[in-house]
Amino acid sequence: MACKIPDGCLIMQAGIMFEWLTGGFVLAGYHEVIYTEATKEALNKAKKEAEMGKKRVLWRISSTLFGHLRYNVNIAPLPELAGFYDPDYARIKYTQMTAHEKLCEELAAINLAPKQSYCDLTKGASHEN
Repeated sequence: MACKIPDGCLIMQAGIMFEWLTGGFVLAGYHEVIYTEATKEALNKAKKEAEMGKKRVLWRISSTLFGHLRYNVNIAPLPELAGFYDPDYARIKYTQMTAHEKLCEELAAINLAPKQSYCDLTKGASHEN
């Protein structure tokens, strides 16, 4: 899907922990950058314009900023947002776990967790708010 961002604006994507905190009201996005024919055509057009003397920037900046909750924060859906999600469904899908436990789960799912890691040592940690 093509996405146009208005000048002066940023596009931000919610992560999995935000999905859990909102009981699924805000879904975590899947990030993927694809090089399409339209992208190729836009680049070729910009190159041609640059060759003809027009000032064109032939690169883009993509920056990632990850925000994480404190490791021992319980990321179960916030009761204050219960009007935005189905509490019965959320109780089943978004179980009690700490931010650290969720991070370890996600790293394991994408094969980035080391075989022996801090994640293994903290299983069953307390669920503080």
